[in-house]
Amino acid sequence: MCCASKHKRGRHASRSRITQQLHHLDISGSKRVTDGGMARLVSFQTSLRILSIEGCSNVTDIGIADVALLTRLESLSCNKCVKISDVGIAKLLPLQRLRHLSLEA
Repeated sequence: MCCASKHKRGRHASRSRITQQLHHLDISGSKRVTDGGMARLVSFQTSLRILSIEGCSNVTDIGIADVALLTRLESLSCNKCVKISDVGIAKLLPLQRLRHLSLEA
């Protein structure tokens, strides 16, 4: 039991280091990604600079508001995210490093 607990902690710590070093994430076309998934992503991912959620049709204005917490974000592609409106996009205004935003329908 002691060894199993140690293994789980080690695996979790390793995953944590990997996610902290992640700078580019492309989850385009993932129909299973939701607002809840976006909230979880931003809760542990602080170094993300490029994010592509093209075609993630279950992400809404609520999920894009969570993306606004990624203060290092430089590029966001949310083409074909039909549930994101101008209200959600306005939530991105505080992102001072954002240089590229793609919004094709």
